[in-house]
Amino acid sequence: MALEILDKFLDKLSQIFWLKTQFGYKCPNECLLFYSDWNAFLKRDDGQFVDE
Repeated sequence: MALEILDKFLDKLSQIFWLKTQFGYKCPNECLLFYSDWNAFLKRDDGQFVDE
């Protein structure tokens, strides 16, 4: 029962626009975390990265 509730919660959480990016609020599957090691290849404004 607890596992079923957790699965439902995580499913709902993944569909809600709650992560702030430079392009507005996005679902988790529509944005990425940015790592400074990527600076040689990507800039923070190149994509929908989660704001700090």
